[in-house]
Amino acid sequence: GRLAMASSALTGDSPKISAIDARRLQQRRCARLAIKLANKLEDWTKEEYELCKVQWQTEADELSKASYGSQMVHLIGQIYAVA
Repeated sequence: GRLAMASSALTGDSPKISAIDARRLQQRRCARLAIKLANKLEDWTKEEYELCKVQWQTEADELSKASYGSQMVHLIGQIYAVA
């Protein structure tokens, strides 16, 4: 999937990295992303809704300043609206 493509791009499909090592890299990346998401949602689970909204709005504002940032913010919003 997309995570595999990202891992492949990261390693540059290098012949120096075996399929097993590439899979490990992908698993580590997935675990790191899951931990980051859990950390972002921690305050929400503590019912600190306003704090979360302010933090997420600040992050969205910063992201929207990046190249293609506005499009990414909208896409992230659409993904979470569907979920």
